[in-house]
Amino acid sequence: MNLLVAALLLVQAKSPAEEELAKIEETIAGAKSLSVKIKITITKGEGAKEEKQTAEGLLLLKEEKKIYSAFDSKFQDQDQRITVVSDGEYLQGRAKGLDHVLEAPALPRFRKFFECSFIRGGGVGAMSLTAIYCGLVHAARKMEQDPAKFIAVGDFEQGKDAAGPFLTFTSKMDHFGPKMKITLWYDPASHKPLKSSIQGQDVGRITEVYEDLVLNGEIPDEKFKLPKEEPSLEEKLADAKGTMSMVAAALGMYELDNGMYPSSEQGLSALLTKPKDAKGWKGPYLESVPLDPWGKAYVYRFPLKSNPHAFELLSSGPDGKEGTDDDINFGKPTPPKQKK
Repeated sequence: MNLLVAALLLVQAKSPAEEELAKIEETIAGAKSLSVKIKITITKGEGAKEEKQTAEGLLLLKEEKKIYSAFDSKFQDQDQRITVVSDGEYLQGRAKGLDHVLEAPALPRFRKFFECSFIRGGGVGAMSLTAIYCGLVHAARKMEQDPAKFIAVGDFEQGKDAAGPFLTFTSKMDHFGPKMKITLWYDPASHKPLKSSIQGQDVGRITEVYEDLVLNGEIPDEKFKLPKEEPSLEEKLADAKGTMSMVAAALGMYELDNGMYPSSEQGLSALLTKPKDAKGWKGPYLESVPLDPWGKAYVYRFPLKSNPHAFELLSSGPDGKEGTDDDINFGKPTPPKQKK
């Protein structure tokens, strides 16, 4: 019996490399917050067929479900941005240039998913650019009971080179992606990861460098606000027309009270602050002077040479230049839909 127990203990005993990995994971998991900048290089092919993709990103973790992961990548002169944000209640994932938006309730132990992929999966950066973005919700649900089991590791070795001590091990996500060989360099004193190298079928060679890794720092909750979706051109055009209709109505009320519209010199500010010559002024007629959807002031003129009793109100449109084809003139047809 004693021999059997001894044999079982021997099988269950962790190697020195496994113990070091456990300490690294405990360092990350034990922190109330994490902030790290990640620089990534992905290399596929060899020789003349070699292709490289570079990316830089920021990972923030706070409490159990607050996540901010944003990476800008460049591949074949094409820029892409992938963002995953959780405010603790809701999650959004977006990819610039792709018609794929991930939206879901924030899941319990969601942070653990990022911690596991950060250490065991070869870094959140690489995962964000590949599998993590598409399989985020499915994977996190599978990890709810024991997140560490979702990414199995084995074949541990230790070593040291000019960059410092490192661990090597294999990593495999459960039913998701190929087996990868990971080399993880770390600081033996603090057990903070410094960089990693990932190799595997279909993923090529990935190098990640972790800069300015801060544990237990103060991260404002504003950092975890869900990003607002950029309105489409059609929505911006409709917004401009709707706002100009509101301003035109306010100008009409001003004209009824004062017998004429504000002059070009007085501008739309006359709808907020009483001009000296506006004896019947009963404003303010607006809460504020609005800007158009592209952040420019609306153009207002009165009187007009062509009609001294009419005013002109327009947005200079997407290009911000008055007198071009994309101007949006109140009361006139919407210009051609060319650009945002």
